[in-house]
Amino acid sequence: MALTTLTMAQWATAIRRPGNVAFINDPGLTDVMYLVAGDPNTLVINLAYFADLTDGTIAGAAIDTDSLTALQIGAGGVDTAELADNAVTGVKVTDQAVGLFEDTALTNVAFGGGTPIELLALDATVDRIVLVRAVATVAAVGGCDWDVGSLSDADGCFEFIGAGTFGIGDKFVGFYALPAGEALQCVLNVAGTAGAIDFYVTVVTPLVQTAQIADAAVTPVKQAYPSLDDPGTYAQAVGRAAGVWTARTGVPVAGDTVTIGTDVFEFDRIDLDSTDDTANNDWNNVTDPLTVPMAVGDYPACGVGGANPLVVGELIYIGTEYMRVTGIVGNDVTFDRGVGGSAIAVHANAVNIMWSASHISGLTANIQVGIQGANQAAAVGTPILVACINEDAGTAGQANDVSAASLAAGAIMLVTADAVGPVVLATTTVSANFLWDAATMLRGAAAGRKRVYSAAYTIDAAEVATTLYVPVPFAPTQVYYSVLRGAVIIVWDGTITVTAAAAPMPDYLAIADGGGAPFQAGDMLSIMAIE
Repeated sequence: MALTTLTMAQWATAIRRPGNVAFINDPGLTDVMYLVAGDPNTLVINLAYFADLTDGTIAGAAIDTDSLTALQIGAGGVDTAELADNAVTGVKVTDQAVGLFEDTALTNVAFGGGTPIELLALDATVDRIVLVRAVATVAAVGGCDWDVGSLSDADGCFEFIGAGTFGIGDKFVGFYALPAGEALQCVLNVAGTAGAIDFYVTVVTPLVQTAQIADAAVTPVKQAYPSLDDPGTYAQAVGRAAGVWTARTGVPVAGDTVTIGTDVFEFDRIDLDSTDDTANNDWNNVTDPLTVPMAVGDYPACGVGGANPLVVGELIYIGTEYMRVTGIVGNDVTFDRGVGGSAIAVHANAVNIMWSASHISGLTANIQVGIQGANQAAAVGTPILVACINEDAGTAGQANDVSAASLAAGAIMLVTADAVGPVVLATTTVSANFLWDAATMLRGAAAGRKRVYSAAYTIDAAEVATTLYVPVPFAPTQVYYSVLRGAVIIVWDGTITVTAAAAPMPDYLAIADGGGAPFQAGDMLSIMAIE
């Protein structure tokens, strides 16, 4: 309730002159003054309208808001929730109030400018994160639509900046991931009839410069391998086959076995009729892996609960395809298709399901390698063995990660570890027609650093038919040389010996001339030592 200013004449006309003035403090009364008629008349002033005398707080309605000064407002007098959204306009906030930290030149964009307007030039190779701060210098008029972003995302930083309206001093801040090969730009979709903005763009992508890197900050192990580094080697084994592979035909008649680490592969003859046939179109597909419901009703011999049910790891043979059992859940049996290099094929109903005679008389605990007949030539059996080594047979698969290849028409099997490194796996066999070159896999080595040192020396008259000494910065494992006489590389029959020396003397090469083809003065000796 605002107070009304009365003149003395108005005061005299409105009420009779009071004889007394009384003050009360009653927050329950909403009027400022009351007149008690009588003799004398009494004017009652309700101080509660101006202030609550219990805590001294000034009532807001009693203060003319135009007369407030900063000194009249306590430090906690104005809460954020008490400010309307537009209580403080952009022009009231100076640049110093929010802090100017950009070190890049600003770009001014006005409503009449061409579009797009480049705010930051492209970098062809570097993705950058940029901070964009916009300060309005001319108020927007005419429903402008200004977007800030890149070629691939035109409004990635600001969409319709300021919602199309901004006043002088209004500020907008945004971050944007600027892709390599694209510039930051402002697009005036609708320019409007007035408006201008200063754009400040700061690249905040961290850039490490050479001067900021200590000499020992990057160690050799942290560097990618250059061309002179040792890339590592695969451990390998070579087996040589001749004659025929002999197949297991039952117990106790075992077949040839090949052992790699803890995996034992055994040739097994998979040509005995199980007496069950394909049915229900279960096999009329090329699905791999294949899951077949093999209840005893449809498969009384090899089905789940049958006379001699299949087990995980066992091979069957249908038509011309080998399949390996990899899982059994309830009545469902899952097979790995095309085992041993055989082709996955469609099988009609009523085709014989073949298995090993050892399945009945005592199934081998080894990994089955299926063949047809009592034996198989190396040219046929070795590729089947290789395919079994390379297959993923699930729970029946081998424990050691190796790969194999059949070479020389099955006469050679090359086995390698699946990763470079010093892998050592036992390689043994029980076969009259197959031998490993070594009892374990050999030559595997992890990747590492190698250093190379090279030097060239012109032999003078004093060095002919004598010993040269060449210091080297490491202990080399290999030394190569060439001797150039004029423009021709000659045969030289001397010796190069690596000699370890006690510190501080480095290792050195002792190069002794030979008697049959000695140095001549003017010969060029080039050496290369490898760690």
